[in-house]
Amino acid sequence: MIASVKKLLRRILQIDKRRAMVFYRHDCARFLACSGVGGRITRGTLQAKIIMHYHVIEKGLTMPNRHLAFGKGIVANLIKLIREFSARFGVEDAQVRHAVGVLKEYRELHRSQGFDFSSDPTYWQDLSHFLDAYADIGAAHQHHVTFDGFYAANEGPFPDFAKSRHSVRNYTQNEIPMPRLEAAVSLALTTPSACNRQYCKVHCLSGERKKKLLELQGGNRGFGHLADKVLVVTSSLEGIASPEERNDIFVNGGMFLMNLCYALHYHKIAHCILTWAQPLAKDAAAREIIGPALGKEETLIALLSCGEAPEEFDVADSPRKSLEEVFVHE
Repeated sequence: MIASVKKLLRRILQIDKRRAMVFYRHDCARFLACSGVGGRITRGTLQAKIIMHYHVIEKGLTMPNRHLAFGKGIVANLIKLIREFSARFGVEDAQVRHAVGVLKEYRELHRSQGFDFSSDPTYWQDLSHFLDAYADIGAAHQHHVTFDGFYAANEGPFPDFAKSRHSVRNYTQNEIPMPRLEAAVSLALTTPSACNRQYCKVHCLSGERKKKLLELQGGNRGFGHLADKVLVVTSSLEGIASPEERNDIFVNGGMFLMNLCYALHYHKIAHCILTWAQPLAKDAAAREIIGPALGKEETLIALLSCGEAPEEFDVADSPRKSLEEVFVHE
C-alpha cells in the first residue's frame, strides 16, 4: 500500500514538472514575440524607451547634488527615439510631448545657470535645433517641495494621500528610528495575498552591507550614498502550489511593495524603489551580501532606499498615462 502511494506521488510530481516546462516554454515564446527585447519596434516599445530615457533626465534634474551637462548620451538617444516615433506615429502622444518638455527644461536649466555652451557647441546646437521645431510644447517642470508640504495629505482623504507619494532621491544624515520602520512594515502586512499565503519578507540592511548592495544594484548613483537604510522585498517560492501559479510571487510581491511604499510615506520615511533586474551573477552576489537570513526559496522583488527627507527637495514630475489609455471598457 505504501509503495503504491509513493509510486503515485512520483507520477504526479513528474506530471507537474512536465506541465511546468510547457508553461515556461509558452512564457518564453510570448516574451520573445511581444517584448522589446531583440529590437522589436511598435508604438508601445518605442513609447516605453522614450519614457525610460526622459525619466533618467528627470532624475538628473532633481538630484541633490546636480551637475550640469549631465546625461549627454541619454539626451542624444532620446532625440533619436522621438524622431523615430514621430516619423512612424506622429507627435500627439502625451508621453512623447512630455519628453520634449523635459528636454526644454534641461536646456532652460543650463541657460539659467549661465552654462558655457561653447564647451560642446555641436551638441547644444543639435539640441536647440531639435527643440525649436516644437514651439507649441512648453518646458516641463519638476516639483520643488517642502518637508511639511510633502506629507500634508497624510491624514487626508486617500486620493490626496496616494497622489502625494513620490519617489525621493534626497535624504538627510539622520538615522531612521527602527520603531518607525517596524510600524511601516507592520502596516504593509495588511496587503492581500493569494489564499492568504503571505509570500513576502522585508530584509533591512545598513552600514557596509547597505553600501555594497547599492553599489551592486547600480541604479542609485547620485543619491544612494545618502540613504540610511535599504529594504529588500522578497517573495517566497514555497507558497507556490502548482505551475499555474508561477507568476504569483511577482503579483503578490508587487502588491506588497506598493503597500509598503504607502506605509513608508504615511510614517514619513522618504524612499525610492530600486528595480532588481540583474544578471544571475549579480543576483548570487546580492544573496551573499544579504546573508544567511535570505532563504534560497526567496526571490528578490525590489530594493527600497530609505532616509529622512530634508526640509526642501525636488521630486520628478513623472506624468501618468491618461485614464483613456489605461481603462478599457465598452
